Amino acid sequence: SEESSSQPDAAATLPRDLSEEVAMPPVNMFDDYLEVATQFAVTSAFAGVCPEVVVFAVLHLVAELSTDSYKMSQVHRRTVLSSGEIATWVSVVEAIAFGSTVVGFLILHTSCPQYPVHAVLVLEHVVLLVKCYLGWAIADTPEDVTARKIRLAMDSKSKRTNG
Repeated sequence: SEESSSQPDAAATLPRDLSEEVAMPPVNMFDDYLEVATQFAVTSAFAGVCPEVVVFAVLHLVAELSTDSYKMSQVHRRTVLSSGEIATWVSVVEAIAFGSTVVGFLILHTSCPQYPVHAVLVLEHVVLLVKCYLGWAIADTPEDVTARKIRLAMDSKSKRTNG
């Protein structure tokens, strides 16, 4: 039919698309992660003093999402991140969350001196304990993913012993 003849053959365009993508420069994810971590730090540390920061941060992240998706799919070569890169940024964000909690309570005490120092410190420690508890209680890997990994490992082990 006419529709099928006007459409390019997907198999014929695939090698050309791959060669074009390989020729593209690799994306530098470090700068993008650094930008998000910096914005998280500023937003979480100063949201108590200037709540408008959160609204502007969300608007910025929405705009950033569309520009980053275009950049990663059209301008740069697609990359696969290693788990080591992600783990490093998880540690950075956890440190920022801890530091932002401390800064937030320092700002609370400075801006509202009617609260005694010991009350602010107790409240700060309660919040940090809740954060630590949630970090411990919530699994890093969902249960279904863990079960699937175990099942795949057992299947591959049984194939090696039977094969």
